[in-house]
Amino acid sequence: MTVQPNVLAGVTVAANFPSAPTVCAGQPVTFVASTTGAGTAPTYAWRLNGAPVGANTPTYTTSALTTGDSVWCILTSSAACAQPQPAPSNKVGLQVAASIAPQLSVTASPDTALPAGQPVTFTAVVVGDGPTPGYQWLKNGLPIGGATGASYTTSSWASGDYFSLRMVSSAPCAAPGVVTSNRLRMLATTSVGGAAGALAAGLSVWPNPNNGSFTLALHNADGAKRTRIEVLNALGQVVWMREVIVDRKDWSTDVRLGASVSNGIYMLRLTGEDGSRSTERFELRR
Repeated sequence: MTVQPNVLAGVTVAANFPSAPTVCAGQPVTFVASTTGAGTAPTYAWRLNGAPVGANTPTYTTSALTTGDSVWCILTSSAACAQPQPAPSNKVGLQVAASIAPQLSVTASPDTALPAGQPVTFTAVVVGDGPTPGYQWLKNGLPIGGATGASYTTSSWASGDYFSLRMVSSAPCAAPGVVTSNRLRMLATTSVGGAAGALAAGLSVWPNPNNGSFTLALHNADGAKRTRIEVLNALGQVVWMREVIVDRKDWSTDVRLGASVSNGIYMLRLTGEDGSRSTERFELRR
């Protein structure tokens, strides 16, 4: 008789995933079986919570895990005198975290419509940023050097410039990991009464806010002058225009904006034929 020595058969399973034992919902995880005494033609039987899964291979991949699931492998060795036969592995359980969708928007203080050169502060409003997010402020789509905080203050802007923010989230399972905010476009205004000439006067709008129908009035206007009335949106685009004759020092007229002009913040601008200008901000709220 030939007596063969006993062969110790064994199998160990590990999750091939960088953040194990915590993974993100929907992300594929590969389990790898490492064996001893398996012989030249072993058989692998994978189990998920006791149910057969996978194929007869030393790996098993799935993206349908939930917290509390348990994965293991049963090895049947082809070696003579292998013990135990079959050989079960350890059980691997993972914590499965839900994906987080980061949200990012920016606000401007005191406003996006300001006299040129006045400082404006942009502030991030964030959900899902994580403990150590990365920020980069953008001007006209290009990175601003050194502007890497959750807020940014500048007086270096011109009418039409737009500012936004890009964020790299550090939250586990953030998807997508990089998001870009809304864009805020600046509008340079002329201070009321700040220009010399016929419209170096007090301009008022009432009611304010209004529903698109309002009265504008000039006080202490200078003489009979052809004047252009314009309503500009936050992008600096003219959405309504009319020409009038200002023929009195105290002068007023009614404005009726059409239904195509949507709710928002607008700038009323009066420009005299001598180049003088007065502006007033108002809110349209239908």
